[in-house]
Amino acid sequence: MSALKKVLHVSDCHHPFVNKAAWKILLDIGKDLKPHLIVIHGDFFDFYSVSRHAKDPMMDWKTWKDEMSEARGALDELLSAVPHKQVVFLEGNHERRLIRYINDHAPKLSGIFKNEEIMGLPKDILYVPYGQSGMYKVGNLVCVHGSRAGENPAAAMVKKFRSSVIFGHTHKIQEYHIQNAHGEDFVGLNIGWLGNQLKAAEYILDISDWTHGFGITYHKQNGTFYHQLISIQMQNAAYSAYFNNVVYQP
Repeated sequence: MSALKKVLHVSDCHHPFVNKAAWKILLDIGKDLKPHLIVIHGDFFDFYSVSRHAKDPMMDWKTWKDEMSEARGALDELLSAVPHKQVVFLEGNHERRLIRYINDHAPKLSGIFKNEEIMGLPKDILYVPYGQSGMYKVGNLVCVHGSRAGENPAAAMVKKFRSSVIFGHTHKIQEYHIQNAHGEDFVGLNIGWLGNQLKAAEYILDISDWTHGFGITYHKQNGTFYHQLISIQMQNAAYSAYFNNVVYQP
């Protein structure tokens, strides 16, 4: 039996507003996993400074240059810490803020620059723009940023795509399985987020019900796959996650 292709799925880090403990656990597990492929499912950058949304004047938010410096440093850290052969970056709605800002405030510059060029992403990263064609397929699994929310986004996404799909966007960890009349199984996988709830979620007035985590998939050559959703839990004021018979802590 040939070795399975290992894929690390990371979403919604919202750098520079990342949860540092969750980020450290991701790096440590990724280092031990040694994936063949890293898929970044969007919203790796927050781009708070160029958001259309009203900003809290009491919040210590940064300039776009500051955000970029920290976020690009985090991307370099990920690529250095986690051995890999390929990286795919699926643009999220937060990365899309940059193009919208240019369109709104400097429309004469629209179309001159690509998002990945402005962000200075390494040339060997496959960048997939946000939108109807913003997906990447690994065997039978469709990778996207995500477009459904609500209480059951995993169910909504697998029913929408009518295919197995893995995504972020909602900051929740969920999986939902369905089977069609031919006995074929499909699963919707929502992989959580890695942001700092006090900063990236400052607009929520009470509490957020979001969950830290990420995903791992293992693929056969025939397209079928297995999956793990890694939940990063905070218990007794300490973050931890379980993978491969090891408890990881920052």
